[in-house]
Amino acid sequence: MGASASFNGAHMQKPKIASQQDQEKRGAAFEKLFGVLGFAMFMLIPLINAVIGMFMFIFIAMKIMSASAQRAVDFLWLCVGSAACMFGFFLPAICDGPTASGMKIGFFLEFALNILVAIFILGGRLGHLWRKPEGAA
Repeated sequence: MGASASFNGAHMQKPKIASQQDQEKRGAAFEKLFGVLGFAMFMLIPLINAVIGMFMFIFIAMKIMSASAQRAVDFLWLCVGSAACMFGFFLPAICDGPTASGMKIGFFLEFALNILVAIFILGGRLGHLWRKPEGAA
C-alpha cells in the first residue's frame, strides 16, 4: 500500500488546459483551414459568388490601395483570382451534359478552383495584406 501511494504522489499530473501558445497555434491553424473551406463553399453558390465576390474584390482593392507597396502586382493577382472565380462560376454549366454527373463534376471543379484561389492567391500572393507587420505588437 505504501508503494502505490508514493507512486501516485511521485508523478505530477499533466495540465488539462493547453498553454496560451498552443491555443494560439491551434486557433491559427483552425482559422486557415476553415477560412479556405468557407471561401470555397460560399463561392459555390452562384448569387453569393457574384454579389459577395464583388464586395470582396472592392474590399481587397481597398486593402491594396492603403497597405501595399507593390500595387500593380497585387492588382494583377487580384484580377487573376477574380477571373478564376468567375470562370469557376460557369464550370457547372460548361460540364453539364446529358447526365447529372456532368454538373456534379463541374461543381467539384469549381470547388477545387476556389480552394486553389484561396490558398495560392488570397493566402499566398496577397497574404501580406492579412499579416501584421513584424514590428507591430
